[in-house]
Parts: sequence; structure tokens; C-alpha cells
Amino acid sequence: MKNLTTEQKETLAYEILNLLKEYELTAEVRIYFNNKCISGEGKLIPDVLGSSKFEYATDDTISMTFEGEFCDVINYEYPELANIVMPKFNALLESYGLFHEQGHHWNLRTYYIRSDES
Repeated sequence: MKNLTTEQKETLAYEILNLLKEYELTAEVRIYFNNKCISGEGKLIPDVLGSSKFEYATDDTISMTFEGEFCDVINYEYPELANIVMPKFNALLESYGLFHEQGHHWNLRTYYIRSDES
């Protein structure tokens, strides 16, 4: 699998935001990509690196911070909602050849899925 283009990373960031909006999970969310960040409200913040915000961030793909409802969902504090949202979130990442791993309960980074053929 090839690495994502800057356009693909931006598209994915907005798809993640739209998924979270669908379930009203955007409070205190930040999505870092392409030296930019979008807030849960959809505000685009230029010239910011995820790696400058938390130690587990990557600047190569997508990183996120979250302290609102998405934090509760991703940590399965609301299992009914987590069982709906997290499979969709994981499938979205996988459709771009990525998976996520949490650094702390309030942040995550994405990694490329590698196969033996990569």
C-alpha cells in the first residue's frame, strides 16, 4: 500500500469529523493532518503539528485529541454507542489503509496497515 496523499489525508480528516458530527461527538475534538488541525466545530487551524501537541502524535498520517464525548465512546464508557460508532470509525480508517492506536485515553494516532506484499 502506498502512503496517503495530502489530499487523501484531508478528505479522511473531514470524513472523521462528519462521522463524529453524526453522533454528536465533536466536543473538544482536534484532528491533526498535513500540518493543520480541524476542531470539532470545523474550524481549520493552519501551521500546527500534532507532534507539538502530544507525545504519541504522528505528522505522517492522522492524529487526534479528544476530551469530550468521543473520549467516553472510544474508551467504551458508553458501550451501546461505542458498539455503533467504533466499528464505523475503524472501517473508515481501514478504507484508507490505516488503523489507530491510543497513546493515552484522550489521544490517538494512525498507522498504515502493512501486508507482506508492501
